[in-house]
Amino acid sequence: MLNPSSPLFTNPTPSGNENWKMEINFDDDNVGNCDEIECLFASELLDADWFDPNGEPTAVAPIEEVFALVRASIENISKAAQTKEQFLLNLSCLAGAGHMLRTSKSSVQRKYVGPDYTDYLCGWKLQYGSIKGNFSSVDRVPHSRWKKDYQRSTQPGMPFPFDGDDVPAEGDAAAMYWRKRYTGLLQAVKSRNDHVRGLKKNAVQLIRSPPENV
Repeated sequence: MLNPSSPLFTNPTPSGNENWKMEINFDDDNVGNCDEIECLFASELLDADWFDPNGEPTAVAPIEEVFALVRASIENISKAAQTKEQFLLNLSCLAGAGHMLRTSKSSVQRKYVGPDYTDYLCGWKLQYGSIKGNFSSVDRVPHSRWKKDYQRSTQPGMPFPFDGDDVPAEGDAAAMYWRKRYTGLLQAVKSRNDHVRGLKKNAVQLIRSPPENV
């Protein structure tokens, strides 16, 4: 995440002030491009190397856990931002990180797994030519945001209480909602990313190939 003392933020626009506070409402009907941005982050996490608290390799998390982690990360970015411009710029830096050459895959470690929440340590490396950098972030996710059977939203045997775009906050209903809503969109984002990577590969090959004699 960019440092708030960066020259980029020393002269904020009139819309930014010291009393400004970023508030993220994930249940807002006006989601705009939110789903797509969240899927960009999720696709990186689903492609990352995952580790348990002891540092041993483990299976990639289920999609509902991944999206809960994505939203926790976005919330933390918003809390650290001093202006909406800073929030958007920091978010765009992370969203576009996958398009930079990386020396290795991203990593996610469940640093601490408690009875009510899990702390995740996310790490990634970026590269521009010979310039390389390591980045990391720690995010805490309450189990009630995704974990099945952690806190039931309905009585046993009752149907899940949501329909359409009604977003349940916790329990089994929340886990079902995550999977139903994002699985298709995530596949669409992955397909688009594969297409973009193909275009970039062709462009690089074209640039590096010697010009043909006319």
